[in-house]
Amino acid sequence: MNTDNKDEIFEIPHDFEKYITPAGAETYLRFGKRMPNIKVTEGIAESALSLFGNAYDYLSEVTGRETLGKNFGITFGVNFLGSGAVIEMDTDELGKLANNPGLSRYEKDLDQSSVIHEVTHMFEVEENLSMLIEMIYMMEKGHSYRINEIKEMLQKKELSPQHVKGLEDVSGWIGATSPGEMLDDIASGKLEVSILKKTFKEKVDNSVQEGL
Repeated sequence: MNTDNKDEIFEIPHDFEKYITPAGAETYLRFGKRMPNIKVTEGIAESALSLFGNAYDYLSEVTGRETLGKNFGITFGVNFLGSGAVIEMDTDELGKLANNPGLSRYEKDLDQSSVIHEVTHMFEVEENLSMLIEMIYMMEKGHSYRINEIKEMLQKKELSPQHVKGLEDVSGWIGATSPGEMLDDIASGKLEVSILKKTFKEKVDNSVQEGL
């Protein structure tokens, strides 16, 4: 990857490419595009690698698992979506990260939380674990505002049924009477992040064990 000129077109490799995460984990990535006309520059590709690498290392740390997997796919698309092993990334957002050094810390952390959310689907196709880890990450970064945003979307029925079910699952895990109560307790700090991380790790361990 040519990081000297971020505006140059990124030549997408035809096969898996070895990639070492910032923490030193060895993975192999395969790149693709959702649509042929999507423009991918070196800067956009660099942003995608950074988001993926940081997500991998963060999940490795939280779960206590040195290896999460070897082969992953990154698709340059129009949204942040994923199945765990294949992550679609919002190319416009990647462009902002690459070309706008003044981007707010909140916006950067929100993009990072989105990729963490999608990579987490490698443990569970449902939205429960992914919603939980997204909230954990944003709280650790000091963005309780994001939890309030999620509650507002929940109240306005702007979340998909899958994401609502995910929040209902998480509220059940921690003994809250409703997703709304849980979100209030997370945003206020009444529900400590350490408890949420412990719950996440336990549920991941259970999911992995069931998959063996």
